[in-house]
Amino acid sequence: LPPGAAASDRPAPIGPHVDELTGILTIAVGDAVDSNGVQIGVPKVTAPYTASGSNLPARGQFMLVEVQVHNSGDRTSQPFGVSTDASFQLQDQNGNVYPETTLPGAPKAPDGNVSPGGTVSGTLGYDVPPGRTYRLLFLNPQVSQGQIAIDLGQR
Repeated sequence: LPPGAAASDRPAPIGPHVDELTGILTIAVGDAVDSNGVQIGVPKVTAPYTASGSNLPARGQFMLVEVQVHNSGDRTSQPFGVSTDASFQLQDQNGNVYPETTLPGAPKAPDGNVSPGGTVSGTLGYDVPPGRTYRLLFLNPQVSQGQIAIDLGQR
């Protein structure tokens, strides 16, 4: 370290990388990555999120994950579908999977067909325990290894 610089308790951000154990392309919140004409990014995560109405989280907190999926292929590329049920899976550090939850007052989910040059964006809602480390898997047969992991960090 240069004189006067302080060591950080947190590791330096790695940026987009391939996980050595799984071979899965992994990015962090704020990153975007392109794999075989499919670009995915998570600009923002909100946790805890307070839903309007009387909904209370059963597991401890609601979490919103803003997602953007872009078809970066050329005009001859095939469109592909994005759906909350088939395209995304939220896991914690223990491998527990959490289903997407519809929350009153939350923005719409990212669903639709994405033609070349097109983008589908939206927000996924989850009911999760606080204090765990989460990752969102984007599942698509067109991307390398069939999935891209987005490290959401501890929430």
